[in-house]
Amino acid sequence: MYVGVCRVFVTSFFFLCVCVYTPLFPLVSGVFSHEGEIAACVREGRDLVSGMETALDASDQAALTRMYVKQHKLNEIFAHFLQLLIYHKPENPRAFLQREIRLMIATKTSTPLFGEQDLETMFDLIDVTKQRWVTVSQLRNTCKNLATAAGEGSIGLSPAQEEAIEHAADEEGHVSVEKFKEVLAMQLLTRDIWKE
Repeated sequence: MYVGVCRVFVTSFFFLCVCVYTPLFPLVSGVFSHEGEIAACVREGRDLVSGMETALDASDQAALTRMYVKQHKLNEIFAHFLQLLIYHKPENPRAFLQREIRLMIATKTSTPLFGEQDLETMFDLIDVTKQRWVTVSQLRNTCKNLATAAGEGSIGLSPAQEEAIEHAADEEGHVSVEKFKEVLAMQLLTRDIWKE
């Protein structure tokens, strides 16, 4: 519970620091909400949930905030932005985020953190014997570890991922670098925060 509240606070603080005080705020608010409702609420100083009394008690406000954050996938969006910042370490984070937001709006996809070279490096780290293959269990453990690191540990692997893992091995039970990259690409490269 405490971690969830901290996550909401950190993402909200990040949103206020980076987005509200930039000229991109109307552009960003259009991405995160329909009809720019956040921008209008901030300008007018009214409650984010239209039609609701502002005299809600703290637990109702917290529940509404959690629902709003979940509905608009704000945690996923902010986590992605923070990951991009940590990975790229730009000299001007604000300009970098502005470019990323414009790119996300234009393409309706997020910039992947991992490229093909990164997936090959992962394979090389797991293939310590340099035989150019890994086992199905090594592939499954890699996928589970990546899901846990992304905060998806309680959900586990999707049926599509499990099926891809099972079909990745040849008749001897070996997973080649190409199949390894194919399975991990499902998890790392095609993550789409725009799906409703």
